[in-house]
Amino acid sequence: MPPDPFKMAADGWKIISRPGSARENARSLLRRLAETMNANLAGIVFRDAESEYEWKEQVRRITAAVHSKKGIHRWQRDFPFSPSVWFFESEEGDEEAFGPVLDLLARQWLHLNRADKTRPDRTRLLKSVSQEEPAPTTWVAVSRPSRIVATQIPRLGFSRSPLLILGPSGSGKGHLAVLIHQYGPDPSLPISYREEKQSGGTLLVRDWDAVSIKEARVILTDSRRLIACATPNGDMDGPRRLWKNLTDGMGQILTVPALKDRKEDIPALAGRFLDQVLAASGRCPPGLSSTAVEAMLAYSWPGNARELKDTIAVIMNRFSEDQTRIGIGDLPPAVRGALHKPVESSFPEHLIALEYEALKEELSRQRGNMTRTAHALGLTPRQVSWRVRKYGIDPEEFKPSRHRI
Repeated sequence: MPPDPFKMAADGWKIISRPGSARENARSLLRRLAETMNANLAGIVFRDAESEYEWKEQVRRITAAVHSKKGIHRWQRDFPFSPSVWFFESEEGDEEAFGPVLDLLARQWLHLNRADKTRPDRTRLLKSVSQEEPAPTTWVAVSRPSRIVATQIPRLGFSRSPLLILGPSGSGKGHLAVLIHQYGPDPSLPISYREEKQSGGTLLVRDWDAVSIKEARVILTDSRRLIACATPNGDMDGPRRLWKNLTDGMGQILTVPALKDRKEDIPALAGRFLDQVLAASGRCPPGLSSTAVEAMLAYSWPGNARELKDTIAVIMNRFSEDQTRIGIGDLPPAVRGALHKPVESSFPEHLIALEYEALKEELSRQRGNMTRTAHALGLTPRQVSWRVRKYGIDPEEFKPSRHRI
């Protein structure tokens, strides 16, 4: 089966745009190209037009053509608008089949990278243009529902059909729209909104559910590729049917799960939001105690990923610099309260749940110090120790640690 050029371009863009040096990414990209094209050699000669800086990377593979010495075709393809070139040794006909994809990857490469003119020629490095405008590069996909979404991103990115992203408020629809645009055939073109007049790129409509049918028909005539986001009120079938009717059945639909349906993603999302909140400060992100993670997993997050991000921001706003771990006591009351054991009709069970929560909260506040916890609760250290064993609580989880999730 011949390789899918859309998938090939999407895989290439994923490699080009990830963090790391341009030359490391080039080697990874060449390995992928060589495998996809069944080539025994794939290479790139990068030349910066302004600085005359040049470097070369190549990878070799053992293929059937190498053993037979038959059907080996040596060819190269120039980058558009650049003196850089691809070069290959592969079977006949590959140049025509893969040429358009290589041109696309070359344009994306030039969009992301440029030579750093402040360095001497021998040590000149490529720096990413995208560093000036940070943008989402990944979709956290630990849970199965999120993995299903992630597998659709490359295909949707390289499609020209209108796309409707359905999901609850705060679930990451805007993030996905930008990510899908980045996976598109030309991410150098802008992603813009209705009030902005652009001749190409992606048109993003965040409030599609508030757009009238008459206005929607006008928007669909725009030359830009349309990505619309909508927050349905419980009923998914209505917006789906309307979208199919408006687009004559050509429109695509992506459904985003609520955070409560992708809870396995919460620890990774919390870690990412910690990095984002502290990016400008240079502070080392704190870790999350297991009880804090337990509470986060138990909470329903009605505001979805946006509520989680806002919660992390509030925590870090009042977090002291000498703290290295977020405990359950640092979480908002609503999140902490999600850990309460189910209360039956039995009054003693209710008291047990309250005691359990009070003990964990004070241990978190005292960073696992049993003596200070006992003093704060009006108990003796022996009484606290007995209760810790009774409830199976590990005080070490509340002590400062620089380990992160």
